Amino acid sequence: MSGDVDNIEDFINQMELAGATMLQLAALALQQQATADLRQGKNPPPYLTPAPRGTFPRVRTGFLASSMLYQPQSVAAIRSAGFVRIGYAASAFYGIALGNRGWKWLEDSLANAMPQIQNQVSGFTIQGP
Repeated sequence: MSGDVDNIEDFINQMELAGATMLQLAALALQQQATADLRQGKNPPPYLTPAPRGTFPRVRTGFLASSMLYQPQSVAAIRSAGFVRIGYAASAFYGIALGNRGWKWLEDSLANAMPQIQNQVSGFTIQGP
């Protein structure tokens, strides 16, 4: 009977590890997509040509694009927490403000990243007990 328990515990460990790895891959793919989306258009000084609403904000300093973060970052920490948070750093709060005012933002980057995320996680298999 203890062999079955070990197999079940091993199976649960495999599932938790695979789930945490998939979450990390999804967060990384979204972070990379959002960074790329926010680096699409340049707005050179004197910054007189902002992006029209309905598009991603244009790059001035690149700070917003470099402020995409996800936490926790390690697979072990993700496994322990059971989730990943992704978003703008607190100092890049204006990314949310722009999104709320009609420019594209993280939700649009998620839509752009979904095919890559689905492709990455579809390859995971877990051997049952």
